[in-house]
Amino acid sequence: MAKIVFIHRDSVITAKHSLLLSAIFLFTSLSLLARMETRSMDQVEPGMRGIWKTVVEGTDIESFELEILGTAPNFIGPQEPIILAKVLDPENVLSGPVAGMSGSPVYIEGQLVGAYAYGYTWAKEQGIIGITPIESMLPLLSEELSPGLAGSSPAATRSNRALRESGAVEQGEGLEPLPTPLSLSGISPATFAVFKPRLERWGLEPMRAPSGGVDLPEDFTFEPGSAMAAVLMTGDFSAAATGTVTWSDGEQLIGFGHPFMRLGGEVGLPFAGAHVFTVVRNVQRSFKLSTPGPVVGTIFTDRLPGVAGRVGPIPEMARMQVDMRTGMETERRFSTEIFPYADLLPVLSAMAILESLTQVLEAHPEQTIRMTTTVRSRQVDPVKVRSTISGWNAPTVTALEFLESFDRFLNNSIGSVDVESIDVDLEVVDRWKWRQIEEMQLDRRKLRPGDTVELNLVLRGYREAEERIRVPLQIPESLRGRGELSVVVTDAEGADQLTMRRGTARTLEGLADRWRSRRDAGQLYVFLVADRSGLHVGDQTLADPPPSVRNRLDGDPAPQQRVWTEHQVLEEIAVPVDGIFWGEKRLRLELETRPQHGGSPASAPFNTF
Repeated sequence: MAKIVFIHRDSVITAKHSLLLSAIFLFTSLSLLARMETRSMDQVEPGMRGIWKTVVEGTDIESFELEILGTAPNFIGPQEPIILAKVLDPENVLSGPVAGMSGSPVYIEGQLVGAYAYGYTWAKEQGIIGITPIESMLPLLSEELSPGLAGSSPAATRSNRALRESGAVEQGEGLEPLPTPLSLSGISPATFAVFKPRLERWGLEPMRAPSGGVDLPEDFTFEPGSAMAAVLMTGDFSAAATGTVTWSDGEQLIGFGHPFMRLGGEVGLPFAGAHVFTVVRNVQRSFKLSTPGPVVGTIFTDRLPGVAGRVGPIPEMARMQVDMRTGMETERRFSTEIFPYADLLPVLSAMAILESLTQVLEAHPEQTIRMTTTVRSRQVDPVKVRSTISGWNAPTVTALEFLESFDRFLNNSIGSVDVESIDVDLEVVDRWKWRQIEEMQLDRRKLRPGDTVELNLVLRGYREAEERIRVPLQIPESLRGRGELSVVVTDAEGADQLTMRRGTARTLEGLADRWRSRRDAGQLYVFLVADRSGLHVGDQTLADPPPSVRNRLDGDPAPQQRVWTEHQVLEEIAVPVDGIFWGEKRLRLELETRPQHGGSPASAPFNTF
């Protein structure tokens, strides 16, 4: 059987072409090996002395000694070798493996051997490290020849995400990839505590750190041993992950020696040079404290052996703007740009929302937040959503509810969504504002089809005067018979249950519509409900289906999202309230058949209190 190898999304090649591709990779690797003065793994023996290069302060590259312990041909997977070594410098023995040194080039007799990339978490007076061989890393530079390698497909991305969320990718006591220190700036301790566990799932080492204020030298260039930063967020809030360059020709570079976040090929991740303040020694894990410089290029590959990038064009980021208004007449605007990767964008944008609220608000226990979010993308019309939160810890609840909805929108099973911008408008009041129904009545007791009736509501709030609302209702002409109609006043959650909002969207625009139509807790919902059986299939409703339809569907074993109900929603009216609304009341209407010649309905108040 011919071997199939994916080259582009829309093309495949056979075994004959696969051999040609292997030859191209081999030729490219051999050419680079010759130019780099490298030493292959089969030329590395125990007892050999060498050095590795990295930055421990500023941008100056320093060298440190090591000794080769041996090699392992199947360390991180079948035919995925590693070189073992021990560091000889006393300070590095004391610090242990340092997060941020990933990618530091290792040399023996001036020849490049590979990248310092692995270490033991709890090493004591022993600096044992793992080195990714340079011949494993060189194919990264030819990534554009083979963007279909494992890890770049949506299925592989979802698999990686599932592993992280299940806890399968955890740090233990073995020789493991050095964590990548993710420096977060403009983030308070409270916000950091909420989102730190979510970022750690990616193998990142999140930490609050200073950013900006340090300029890289004018003659800064990427050299083996230079600090590089993968930039996930920049602006008023920033997030950048530090690693080390293994090899560079001034334009192309490879580094890290292990995956950054297993993003695969065609990544489009911005990167920059970095300034290292110092190495912070930590009992559990030492790390480089650093800050990124300006973005200068694009990481286009993030694979098992490391990352590859190119200085030059800068990839587009998702633009985010947060406008704040408070009861103290404070207005502020925060702006940032975020790497638009579907798994990370909801987390980082939610973090920006929470920090915007944290920056402006004092620690007040009673808060009400109204948020309007507009998300623009290339695939669907703008999605505009409103939400209202009131109660304990309202800022955190606001941010996490947005994260959940945004994540569901981006990480769907239908197709990719390329987000261009996120605009958030926040209005904050320093007190709880909520409403419940105290009274509910109609201006008439007996009604006929076609009549207009007024629903009178009296709402009671938290430490506030009562609020009166009038809602006109039209009784449908199509109704006939007595006792078949009710009025339901309910909150957003009750409205979702009443209308059976279920099913799965089949298009991206349908998915966007589901998010747009998300009901807001800042409104009460009035329904006219008929006592008729109904069939809900997904988001579609069939009213009063004949018994033959029910009998046929009940005998159909095909899996469908269908629900039988004993009511039918005739009308829905959303009414804004000052704050949030919660609770539910129902009122049964008494219908009379409209007479053929004149007549007038009886009038009398009818209420539920």
